[in-house]
Amino acid sequence: ETQAVEVWKSINKRGSLKHFDDTDHDKVREAIKVHLLSDVNEYEPDLGSDLKQHLTDIVAILGEMKAPVDVVLAAILCEPLRQQHYNDLSKEQLEQRFGVETVQLAMDYFALPSFSTTVRSGLSPHQAQSRLEMLVALMPNYYCLHIRLAEQLHHLRSLETSSLDDTQRNDLAQQARHVYAPLAHKMNLMTVKHELEDLSFKHLEPQMYSLCRDAQVTAKGAFVHIQNQLRQLIDHDPELVEIKEHIKLYHRIKSKYQLYSKMCHKGLQRPDELLDMLGSRVVINIPHAKGEGIHAYQQRSQEWCYRLLERIRDHPMWESLEDGFKDYIQHPKENGYQSIHQYVR
Repeated sequence: ETQAVEVWKSINKRGSLKHFDDTDHDKVREAIKVHLLSDVNEYEPDLGSDLKQHLTDIVAILGEMKAPVDVVLAAILCEPLRQQHYNDLSKEQLEQRFGVETVQLAMDYFALPSFSTTVRSGLSPHQAQSRLEMLVALMPNYYCLHIRLAEQLHHLRSLETSSLDDTQRNDLAQQARHVYAPLAHKMNLMTVKHELEDLSFKHLEPQMYSLCRDAQVTAKGAFVHIQNQLRQLIDHDPELVEIKEHIKLYHRIKSKYQLYSKMCHKGLQRPDELLDMLGSRVVINIPHAKGEGIHAYQQRSQEWCYRLLERIRDHPMWESLEDGFKDYIQHPKENGYQSIHQYVR
């Protein structure tokens, strides 16, 4: 009981289950009790992570993914069910407490292949693709993959303190980069994808990781300055100021591994050689005029975009690069994407 309270407090402190209601919270606490009272091993033998920390991380990560409560419960119960140790409760009683689908999901998770950390070199593209295809092909339930991703993210977060040897750590990082990060991408779990990539990058190329981390910090600092300049440009322009309430500013800073990947693709040596480390996005969303047709509205919106482009190119503090212009308004992408890209220095 005391351990269950401690685990719940740790999970609650991280705030990732705020979207659950009180009933869901009660179910999670009850499942934690079942897990801790069961006769599962006190430690994860491969990773040296104690039971309570492992449980806290998995639940919190699934909460970050916004996984449904049944998935969180299944993740908590899967180890007791796998070992068939759930205190004095029967499988039928667990089904009554937590639902048949939840217990089945926990048992389905066992069907996923568990890749051993014995590969002595980096995964080839063929190996990575084969493992990804195997995961998807043997998937008995889509939500099993959420649990697997949570497990992998937990393993990488605790990699530095694990009891694995260097070869096993390298293989775990390789699998995260080449198998599980692409899987997260396919599942549209982009935050998970980027963290898996960055954590594996930190382990596999620590020196380059440090360079990319420093470049990222510099880009974040530059963002504030650039956004202020954009705001001043809009505020002091007699035409743009009329629609300033319909102009929104956003930004995108590439992740550490994204910086590294683009460096490799471009054949660059340092992240500060990249042109698009920091991206500022200006979204113009003017309202429809009374009686205005769709074509006229689109044309007027596009005119505002080109007007802003002219002001950016005329800015005394920025140098527009001639080979850094892409017009996806005149030449939309196949998926319908339309925008203007302009690199500035």
